[in-house]
Amino acid sequence: MSDERWFYRDDAEWAAVVDRLKRTPCPHCRAVGTLNRHGSLHGYDDSRPRRTTLRARRVFCSNRHRRPGCGRTTSVWIATKIRRSSLTTGTLGAFVRRAVRGGLAPAIRAAPEYRSPRSWRRVWRRFDLAQSRLRTALLSRGPPPGGPPAPGRRPDLAHTLAHLAATFPHAADPLAAFQSATRSFVL
Repeated sequence: MSDERWFYRDDAEWAAVVDRLKRTPCPHCRAVGTLNRHGSLHGYDDSRPRRTTLRARRVFCSNRHRRPGCGRTTSVWIATKIRRSSLTTGTLGAFVRRAVRGGLAPAIRAAPEYRSPRSWRRVWRRFDLAQSRLRTALLSRGPPPGGPPAPGRRPDLAHTLAHLAATFPHAADPLAAFQSATRSFVL
């Protein structure tokens, strides 16, 4: 099985993915010509806390009627959504920037109130544990920025945020750009 993830940023990119489906090999079995649209994944996130939103689209590798497919499904994720988290990349980025600049406790106090402080600490821990994977992926895309990192309580995380900004300088949301470019989740 392939661990490669698929991401899209907007409806135009999704339309381009759909146009290429029949020419794209299945990420599991590598059969070409068997991929079909297969519904969507909905869930909760911080853009609409009380209502479900679209998080990903599903693609099915058809094995029906003697087709060579494997019968498995794959998710094509929206670049601003994070797997196994109801946070979007924009909210995560804002929280991490506040925590790096002023400390974790003030960042938790400034964070949206629909999460408990314990939840924000878990998010912080997940981001902290993902540092080596993030930095390795960023190094494959370009060198880290020169000079000392921005002042803050966590210079290692400040350096990661600076590397993200340097790697994706024109992106409004560097974490979403990271997910789309590297085809891997931030957390």
